[in-house]
Amino acid sequence: MLRIAFVDKLLLNLSWRLSKENPDRYIPGFVFQSLEPPYSLEFQPLKPGNSFSFRISDQRRCIGYEAKRGEWKPCPYENVPLEGSLQCYKCASNDFFNCRMTCTGTVCSPSSREALELCSTPDTYVYVTHVGGSIKVGVSLSPTKRWLDQGSLFGARVFRSWGLEARRIERELAAMLEAKLAVRNSTKITQLASGKIGLAKAQEELREALRRTEKFKPSVRHFREIAKIENLAQYYGKIFDLDQAPSEANLSLNREVGGIIEGVIGKLVVFKNKKSVFVLDSKKILGHIITALSSINEMKGQRSLMDFF
Repeated sequence: MLRIAFVDKLLLNLSWRLSKENPDRYIPGFVFQSLEPPYSLEFQPLKPGNSFSFRISDQRRCIGYEAKRGEWKPCPYENVPLEGSLQCYKCASNDFFNCRMTCTGTVCSPSSREALELCSTPDTYVYVTHVGGSIKVGVSLSPTKRWLDQGSLFGARVFRSWGLEARRIERELAAMLEAKLAVRNSTKITQLASGKIGLAKAQEELREALRRTEKFKPSVRHFREIAKIENLAQYYGKIFDLDQAPSEANLSLNREVGGIIEGVIGKLVVFKNKKSVFVLDSKKILGHIITALSSINEMKGQRSLMDFF
C-alpha cells in the first residue's frame, strides 16, 4: 500500500525525481503540500506493484507558485485557479520563471533576475523526442527529466544554446521536421487505450528525424550535440505488458480512486482495480485535496476510452 501518512493534503504535481537509493535513475511520485504552516512538501514515490487509495475533493484550489528555483510558496489567497490553469492570476504572475510560458525566441522579457540568469548561459538544450505517437521538438535545461514528465518513449539532444536562441531554434527545427511543439495528455491516453505502442517503430521514426537534423543549420548561435538516443521506455513499469488496454478513470463517477500500480508514464498512472485496468490523468486531480483511504474500493461506471473520442 502507498502509505500516505496524513488525513488531507494538497496535490501539487506528479513529478519525476532522481532516486535517493539510485541517484542515476529517476522515479515518479506525487508531490503533496500540507494545508497548515509551514506548508511542508512531501514526495510519495509511485512504484509498480505498490497500491494506493484516496479520495479526491470536489473543488480545485490554486497550487501556489515557485518563488525561486526549488522554492514553492502556497497561494496566500486560497483562490480558485484560472480556467484551464492550476494557478490564480496573482500566483502565476509571481512565478519566477513565468516568462518561459510565453517565450517564442524573439524578445526576452524576463519575469525575474533568476530567470534571466538561467537563460544567459548556453545550457538550454533543443531536443527531439517521440511521444504520444508523434515526433516532438522542445527545449529544456534538464532534458531527461523533461522527457519523463512528458511520457516520451525515446529522446535525443540535438542543439545547445542560450535561452532565447534555443526557443528560436526549437521553432525553426519543428517547422523543418513538421513536428509538434506540444502533445496533449488525451492523445497519450488514446494511444495507451489502443494497446498499440510500437517501441521499435517509435525508435526508427526518431532516428529518421535525427538524420534530417544533420543538415539543418539554425539561424542563431548554437552548439551541435551528438544526437544520442535515450530509451525512456525502461522507466515505465509494466505498461507495455498489460493483458488488457486501460480505460480512463471516470472522475465524475469516482471521487475515490485506488488500485495496484502497473506503471507511470509521464503524468499518467496506470493501475489495476479488481479485474480492470485504468489510467489516471494526474493533471485532472492537481490542485485538489487528497484524503488517504485504508482500503481499495471497486471503481464504478467505466466505459471504453474509445467512447470518449
